[in-house]
Amino acid sequence: MRYLLSILFFLCLLPLYGDPGGGLIISLEVQGLRRTRLKVVEYYTERFMGTPASEFDENAVFAAIKDTGVLEPASAKLVPIEEGEEGEGNFILHITVEEKWTIFLIPSASVFQSGSDFNLQLSDGNMFGIRDYAEINGGFDSNNGWFGGIYYHHKSNAKIIPGWSAAVNYNKWDRQDWNKAGAVRYRSYTTSQLKANIGLDFSFTDYLSTSVSFFYLDITNTNVWFLNDDYPVVEKASLIGIKPSVGIGRSKWDGFLHSGQSAWANMTYHIAIEGSNFISIGIGGNYEDSIIPGFCYILRSQASWTSGNAPSTTALFEGGPGGVNIMGGYTGRNHVSFTAGLEKYIFANKVGTMTIQGSYQCAYSNGLIDKHDFNHGPSMGLLFYLRRFAAPALGMGAAYNVSTGFFNWGFRIGGSF
Repeated sequence: MRYLLSILFFLCLLPLYGDPGGGLIISLEVQGLRRTRLKVVEYYTERFMGTPASEFDENAVFAAIKDTGVLEPASAKLVPIEEGEEGEGNFILHITVEEKWTIFLIPSASVFQSGSDFNLQLSDGNMFGIRDYAEINGGFDSNNGWFGGIYYHHKSNAKIIPGWSAAVNYNKWDRQDWNKAGAVRYRSYTTSQLKANIGLDFSFTDYLSTSVSFFYLDITNTNVWFLNDDYPVVEKASLIGIKPSVGIGRSKWDGFLHSGQSAWANMTYHIAIEGSNFISIGIGGNYEDSIIPGFCYILRSQASWTSGNAPSTTALFEGGPGGVNIMGGYTGRNHVSFTAGLEKYIFANKVGTMTIQGSYQCAYSNGLIDKHDFNHGPSMGLLFYLRRFAAPALGMGAAYNVSTGFFNWGFRIGGSF
């Protein structure tokens, strides 16, 4: 009986010991900020303010900090407001962070079965301490191509207030369009493209965002050759366009891997100055979640459709299906792709985290050259995420197209794979 009374007495006192109970999270303290402004963290942790302390989830806070792209979380805890102070009975969310290095002057190189490229990039992903992104880049590839551009994105750190972006880029390369089997060449030409773009983006909630961009595109083609009049290539095309888009998304952190769920849709209306008008529509989704901590499944899908336009300009806007790497240099007009895979944490140290990914990919494409074409095959890769840098440093992988026998492999250093 004496033991029973002792247990009952202890249970009565339990709420007094460390249980956040009925208090609310009402303020924020951040330790470790140097270059980054406090309002960046406030923007990403606003969702936790006013929530019951009993619902505090350290992993949810970690995911929010990782979403900034410029900070790495070290710890997150609730600190009770002392008796007699304003807000007594409630809690302060105290977060310790490490700032990532975001200023880069880096060469990056990639080698794939279909070719290679070299890029020199000067960028800052945390301009003025508010996550603004600025980049100047240039480089060349194995298709006798070279490219260069400048880009700036001011990211909003408040709901409703829009961010904005501006970009100008130019590229030139030799292009050849073959059928899926690589047995027949249908077109070849040297293309030069100049594009200027401005845009606005809005975040209405933590999970809903939208954007609109306006662009000018000028294309000049030389050394034009095509197999017959069914596959022509125009020598000149100029367009202006508008591209609205909408997206929803959220992220999670399981203690080892950063995963997320998202969906998006966009429409691009091309208005021809020289050439013909047409519309492109794209939709996509991504669902990643942990099976157990450090081991997650991945589901991804994309689809794109382009309305009819003059055959001579069709070639300029064909491409491969998004989200898969089993297709090589194949081009088409309309696409649907699906990927199902797994990602496994291998190890982590002070430098970064190594993971391995494996997936199976399927893609349907329809174009002037290959019509109603289906491809599928496996893909595997290794990724190394740097802890103190705002970009992966190393990636390598391989993919095999069961339908065609095409084997694609690649290695990249200095950027993401």
